[in-house]
Amino acid sequence: MDEMITQHVDLDLDDHGMIATSKKGIKLHYGKGHDEFSPVELLVTSIAGCSFGVLRIILENRKITYDDIHVDIDYDMVDEKPQRVVAVRIHFYVKNPSADIDVMGRVLNQTIKSCPVIQSVKGSIEVNEQLTITA
Repeated sequence: MDEMITQHVDLDLDDHGMIATSKKGIKLHYGKGHDEFSPVELLVTSIAGCSFGVLRIILENRKITYDDIHVDIDYDMVDEKPQRVVAVRIHFYVKNPSADIDVMGRVLNQTIKSCPVIQSVKGSIEVNEQLTITA
């Protein structure tokens, strides 16, 4: 059996929506207002953000430099109650990487396998990642 690591986040209400507080005391407001992320947007952003963070770590560990990275995220939800996210498409645009497209493709594959959020939703949400190298 795998060893477990238990984490904790507090969730409270205020006049604007919900506030999540991490164990570090960092607060995130979301949920109710038109200018706040919804829980679904947080889910999708968490999937892509985790992958983005893992990608950056792998590039750094392999000493692959780049000028910039931009990420576009699209997602599909079923149009019936309860609506649920069924697919997330993450498109990385990496500007001037010091590695060729074959190496970058292997980095992307390693990113998918190493991202804890993607591995957590595997089987429930289809996650596709694409990489474009830009100049």
